[in-house]
Formats: sequence, C-alpha cells, structure tokens
Amino acid sequence: MKNFKDKKVQKEIMLEYLQIMIAREDWHGVADAAMDLRDMEAEARSYVVSIGNQPKLEIRADHGGIK
Repeated sequence: MKNFKDKKVQKEIMLEYLQIMIAREDWHGVADAAMDLRDMEAEARSYVVSIGNQPKLEIRADHGGIK
C-alpha cells in the first residue's frame, strides 16, 4: 500500500494524473495538474524554522532569502 503522506508518492501520482489528462486532451485538467505540481515544488523548497521564542523564519530557496 502506498503512503499517500509521502511527498514523493504524491508527486508520482500527480505526474501520472497529468499523463491521463494529456491522453484525454483535457487541457483544463492538464493546467490544474501542472499548477498543483508547481505548488508541490514550491512547498518542497520552503522551510519554516522556529528558534526558541523567536518568530518563525521562512527560508525560501527559490528566492534565496529569509522572511
């Protein structure tokens, strides 16, 4: 049984779904799947760090900075 909480499994499933939408020529489905994959990639590059009582810092690799 697949672990659907695993980010790698989720990405594999979304890529399969994308291929289904392409085969069906469902261009709205292709766009939706592509946007979901983009969001998953962005999430994978973002990390939230909490240090003691300090506010959380968001480190975004795609922007190269800290907020």
